[in-house]
Amino acid sequence: MQKYKILDGVLGALPVFESAARLLSFTKAAKELLISQSAISRRITSMEALLGIKVFKRNHNKLELTPQGKELLSAVELGLGHLDTGISQICCQSKKETLTISCGYTFATLWLQHRMMSFRQMFNELEVRLMISDFPDELNPDKIDVRIIWDENFWPERDVRLLFAEDVFPVCSPSFLKNLSRSKRDYLPIDELSKKNLLHSYLQKCSGELDWAGWFRFHGFEYLSSDKDYYFDKYSFAVQAALNGEGIVLGFSALVDNFLARKELVQIGPTVHHRDEATFIEFASNRISQNNIQKIYDWFRWQVDNKKTE
Repeated sequence: MQKYKILDGVLGALPVFESAARLLSFTKAAKELLISQSAISRRITSMEALLGIKVFKRNHNKLELTPQGKELLSAVELGLGHLDTGISQICCQSKKETLTISCGYTFATLWLQHRMMSFRQMFNELEVRLMISDFPDELNPDKIDVRIIWDENFWPERDVRLLFAEDVFPVCSPSFLKNLSRSKRDYLPIDELSKKNLLHSYLQKCSGELDWAGWFRFHGFEYLSSDKDYYFDKYSFAVQAALNGEGIVLGFSALVDNFLARKELVQIGPTVHHRDEATFIEFASNRISQNNIQKIYDWFRWQVDNKKTE
């Protein structure tokens, strides 16, 4: 386990955590896993001690995930999904034609993950695999059939099509907005917005995506960071913090539309149209038929245009 030091000691607890987090009950998780409730509690307590975080809030008989617990659950679901797919492929030796989709962690967690069932149902004749990586240089193009990318660093001889432009606007949770004593119909003045708890992603600065400083520049305002700002390694973590009511994040329309539709986030500032061409879908046209390329592209476009929330 030298390569995966952080997993050492907690790997066996992750399926237990996933069950308890999904069911929000140690009792139900114990029944599902056919072990005692006390064994569930011991596994979770031991994992929390090793990781140095709390993953559950225990309020009498009510169990809730902490913000760290929600982030861990998302990562565990993705990881266990990868394992389940890989083991199924090894054991069952499916004769279906495979389709491997690659995308970054943010797109996977905020956009694609909850839509994968719909995709698999539409393309049930294919064995769909999802490969998540924030480091495209480490990917082997010969292993990837469809790739979602945020820039124009295309692989040679690929069929590339635009998915969506980059429209960016401030969003926060309804509870955070209520504390600001503002109406959902009103945008915060730019100068007032700059003084609030702003949530940042380090990756925005190095990826060409619009960050807070750039968004303020569009409005003729020079932004200086303050001690009220929070910084996160991944954009999806910043969005989760906004959902938890910790502050205001820049919402990229395609990635937060799902939360806006469910009223889990609300827009509190004007939209900046940063780039006409920002996110692309890339196909290995030598391995995918033109008919399937069009079907896959139409599915993605329909999801984008209709802001599906399933």
